[in-house]
Amino acid sequence: SMALALAAVQGAARALGVPTYYQNPSSIKADAAGDGKADKDAMKAAARTLWGVANLADDNEADALCGLFRWLAVAPGEREKQDAKRRKR
Repeated sequence: SMALALAAVQGAARALGVPTYYQNPSSIKADAAGDGKADKDAMKAAARTLWGVANLADDNEADALCGLFRWLAVAPGEREKQDAKRRKR
């Protein structure tokens, strides 16, 4: 399942000392497509616009590119907050 795959990746990253960051899907959609409930077509259009990608393999690629956009352009302050929470543990 996706949850098990995510847990495995996060566990491996932690073991290697690589930080991970959670991004809420609604936040990714809102930042990339302007609507937190954007559908797959809207996310594909946003990925094309943000990255200039003409041909996407599928909607998963669009989601990944939009998530990367948010991580690079929007979320630095959120990453800093998550880092601060981690240091307090």
